[in-house]
Amino acid sequence: LFPSYPSNLHIAYARRDGTVQHVLSSPEVWPADLAHQLAQTDHKIPGPPGLAMIIAIASNSPLFSSPPDGTEDATVYLGRLKQRLTEIENENPDGQIAASQLLIYVESDDT
Repeated sequence: LFPSYPSNLHIAYARRDGTVQHVLSSPEVWPADLAHQLAQTDHKIPGPPGLAMIIAIASNSPLFSSPPDGTEDATVYLGRLKQRLTEIENENPDGQIAASQLLIYVESDDT
């Protein structure tokens, strides 16, 4: 569960092929309500049907200055994420950050 404080929300989908697909990176401040945010975007999670992992981060500073576009190698994403979290900590040691890994089930899109 995410905190109720106003926050920026970043959501990424860890794909089975070792890449990360960026789902949402909100420059706006919202209550950290993941279900509401995904419903607002009407975004469909790409990928093969089955169990998948979503990475969700709520912070009171934007995680990235501009929303990442498309997919990137998971190692590159984790490096950028580590660097950015260090920058946020240095800018505001009293800042609030919450992160969660969520397991979801991706259904087949047989429409």
